[in-house]
Parts: sequence; C-alpha cells; structure tokens
Amino acid sequence: MARIRVPRVKERSKARLKNFNLTLIDSIDEKELEEEIVEYLNQHNVLHLATCRNDKPRSTPLEHLLRCSRPWEPSTDASSGNYLLTKR
Repeated sequence: MARIRVPRVKERSKARLKNFNLTLIDSIDEKELEEEIVEYLNQHNVLHLATCRNDKPRSTPLEHLLRCSRPWEPSTDASSGNYLLTKR
C-alpha cells in the first residue's frame, strides 16, 4: 500500500531557498501533508507531459480530473483509473 512520507530538508537547502524568499513549513504530519496534496491536485487540473529527442523539447498539456481522494493508492477495480486525462 502506498504511503506518504514527509521529506526532511537540510539546513543548507533551507538557506538557499531563503535567498529566493521561499520558506518551508517547519513541521507537518503525514495527514496534513496528504490534505495539502489533495487540495493542490483539486485546484490545479492541468499538467504538462514533456519529453526531448535530438535536443528538441516537446510538451503536451493535459487536463486531469481527480476521481478519488488518494490517487497514489492503487484502485481495487482494474478498469477504473484514479485519474481521467484528456488532451487540452
């Protein structure tokens, strides 16, 4: 079963981010992080699938619809995906 892990960030990385006026959340538990991820996915429904061949980049925007509250967990029904993707 999939599990969310809260990453640990080194002080050196925090200092670099501070140079760009970016700060990290000091502490968050796994449940809060999961809620933040699901909220973000619900609010941002476009992703860009990108690749490169012979030094020529290509990016295709895709619109996704979150169908479940935990997309990182496999579905018990093989025919239903957690995401619905459509080309934009």
